[in-house]
Amino acid sequence: VGAVGEHCCAAGVGISEIEGQQATGGITAAAGGDQLHPLRPGGHQGVVIGCGINIAHHPSDTLYPVTDLKSAGVITSPFEVFGHFSASFEKWLAVYRGGEGFGDIREHWLSFAHGVGSLIVVKDRKEEKVGIFAGLDREGRLLLDQNGQIEPVIVGDVFFRDS
Repeated sequence: VGAVGEHCCAAGVGISEIEGQQATGGITAAAGGDQLHPLRPGGHQGVVIGCGINIAHHPSDTLYPVTDLKSAGVITSPFEVFGHFSASFEKWLAVYRGGEGFGDIREHWLSFAHGVGSLIVVKDRKEEKVGIFAGLDREGRLLLDQNGQIEPVIVGDVFFRDS
């Protein structure tokens, strides 16, 4: 259970898998300003983070395989998961240090990231892009390699392809 909170919080947002099935997911949104430099009233930076962790149940009609902790043999409660998640979030927020520690978080996240070097599809409201997941840049944007042309992606749903 602690590993779920650790991996989900290492980048502030992420996806954790159990045997190829998604068990957690997250989303971030700028709170004013723009996606890379969000501003709150008074000029303070801020980000809204949402995260879901499938603890005892998971949906069956999804676009990709999903699971939950209970199905993977982890018996826990929402309170226990939240305790681990919030402790991990606090740890990584301290590492972040107002943005100065983002590079450390990025490196840690990449060491656990699923699918770096894999073929992916990134879908947003307007288009679908296909390419190789080449990592994250120094700003935290997903890097999509499209035939040797690297494109930073700020927003989109990511789907992994077999080939």
